[in-house]
Amino acid sequence: MILKRLEVGMLGTNCYIAGSESTKEGMVIDPAGEAKKILSAIKESGLDIKIIVLTHSHPDHIGAISEIKKATGAKLAVHASDARELRSAEARAFSSMFGISYNEPPEPELLLKEGDTIDLGDLHFDVMHTPGHSPGGICIVG
Repeated sequence: MILKRLEVGMLGTNCYIAGSESTKEGMVIDPAGEAKKILSAIKESGLDIKIIVLTHSHPDHIGAISEIKKATGAKLAVHASDARELRSAEARAFSSMFGISYNEPPEPELLLKEGDTIDLGDLHFDVMHTPGHSPGGICIVG
């Protein structure tokens, strides 16, 4: 498995690039900001990004979604309980409160739930619903 961690965005959010060494299918998890940095790491990894996954929809995790999606054609996935928060007035207010620039993300194509699996070639990641920090918080276990 290829796994790369980047600290991106104004709050140093962890962003992960993960994928299969054999099939080169990959995902980006929590693209918080600094799209150029993330895209450079994707290129370096040699992965074909199929999916962008959010562990939750708070604004400090979403800043580079649009640019990564445009560059890769990947689908956006978030837990169903956080989907409506992704583009809400509260998200804009939260961004403003913490001085984070808000880049409105596209609508998600995939709504995740407990027990779903994210398949990337020969790799399979289980989605665990872990509400608390947000209603639709998830962990990705592979």
